[in-house]
Amino acid sequence: MSTRIYSPTTPSYPFRIICLPPIPPPQKTRPPPGYTTRSGTNIQLLGKKMKDCCQDKTSPYDIRDADNNLIRACISFGDALLSHTSITETEIEAIRKMLQFLRRLPEPPPYGLNGEFGFRIEPDVDDWEGGHLSCWGVSVCRAMFEIFSCRDDEEADELSWLLCPGQHNFNDLTNAPAWIAEVSKMEENLNPGQRLVVEASTWSIPEEKEA
Repeated sequence: MSTRIYSPTTPSYPFRIICLPPIPPPQKTRPPPGYTTRSGTNIQLLGKKMKDCCQDKTSPYDIRDADNNLIRACISFGDALLSHTSITETEIEAIRKMLQFLRRLPEPPPYGLNGEFGFRIEPDVDDWEGGHLSCWGVSVCRAMFEIFSCRDDEEADELSWLLCPGQHNFNDLTNAPAWIAEVSKMEENLNPGQRLVVEASTWSIPEEKEA
């Protein structure tokens, strides 16, 4: 089981620290500069470290035959979110852009596409600002493509499938069947007193330059 990079005291958007947009000035609900997550990871330092990790942004992804079920599940996941009752027009647009990318695999994402879609689970409390308990999602940022889940239950299986264009694919698919089942029946992940929140967005990265 992998160590997840998230904290109940960090904002719930975006899901993944890897794909954080530039961190804005500290606000009431955002971590201060140099904030360290529960797993001991400094957000700003990690952002700098991951900034240019996909040096090759133009080669195809190494999608193996064994990954096809997972990729198809990602597409079905996005399609299902499009019809969720709580989704906004902005989120629909973001998911459609991500689905175009997924359907064109193994092609790398178009220049400038940084986005994600998925859902999080949080307590069903008014004005909740404590971050997510668990989340499932698909993201691409600076050409780094990730399929993931993070769970509040330390015994639960999590998925971290991560790949850059042109990079050999050594991802472990042991937990992929569980992820596929969980995103295909989203509401079944809820416990009493919890709610499901759809999240989808795209963003630009000012310092990103076309390869």
